[in-house]
Amino acid sequence: MEKMNWNNLDAIKQFNNLKIYFGNPSILANEKSGIAIWTKNDLQNKKIFDQNNCFEEVIIRDEMIEHLCPAKHHDFLYSSIIVGVEPNKFYPITLISESLTYDALKNYLTARCASIEANIATLKLATDLLLENDVNYDQFDIHYNNIDLVRSTGAYGKLINATKDETFVKKLYSELCGNIKKLSSKTELNKGYWKRIFSIENDQCLPADKPDKTLKKGGRRQSKKIRLYASKTDKPDKALFGGKRRSRRNSLKKSRKGSRKGSRKISRKISKKTSRKTSRKGSRKGSRKISRKASRNSKKRSMKRSRKI
Repeated sequence: MEKMNWNNLDAIKQFNNLKIYFGNPSILANEKSGIAIWTKNDLQNKKIFDQNNCFEEVIIRDEMIEHLCPAKHHDFLYSSIIVGVEPNKFYPITLISESLTYDALKNYLTARCASIEANIATLKLATDLLLENDVNYDQFDIHYNNIDLVRSTGAYGKLINATKDETFVKKLYSELCGNIKKLSSKTELNKGYWKRIFSIENDQCLPADKPDKTLKKGGRRQSKKIRLYASKTDKPDKALFGGKRRSRRNSLKKSRKGSRKGSRKISRKISKKTSRKTSRKGSRKGSRKISRKASRNSKKRSMKRSRKI
């Protein structure tokens, strides 16, 4: 057994376990903060948990990434599979764990945890959601068919804990490989771009919410945005937006209220200006009338005096 110079003892333990299944990695940096990589070629024709390998890549890093959920542990082991992910199904799987990532150009769905068993459970759960499978493991009280049930019942934590049972891990791994095959026939892999980010037309990259060819009046184009959420419940938590969920309807209401307030202010200003003008005009007319009457009265008085004389 090769002596490892890594700092993370758990990573060394996993390295020695994976060597039993996959043999020596083609890339190995046996030094502090080192790395071991089993590539696609390394994993070909290899078996793990009595099944043919269905991982695309396995990496161990000499690192300790603190992860508090679903239980306190440290991440260092990366396991990747190749699957296509539809844009409207991407957001729900990101809610499974912070350690689940997707490289849309390589089509790599990667789980990072502290054991190969935990990665199998994470990837199995993610592929179940992509396929919308109805899953029931009664012996562990695990039931889910969407991300809402996964989160409300704590299914992810239960699934990770259940990996202590080796027989159950074999079942999970077999089902994971089956899910990958189903997804390969059901979902196309991304080739050079992802529909959630870009669309390509006439060899030009355009935003995913690319405007239609039809034009509105005034030259503005109508756009059809790609739906990012699988359902109404698959929306970000309130904490992500300062405790407030803003909808288009609410924003329209706010804009209308703002426009009403603005129009009221404008109308008040106009009314004030007009009232001032009218008051000024009225005061001028009134002063003119008074001055005319005064001049007439003075003329009459002067006439009376002249007659007396």
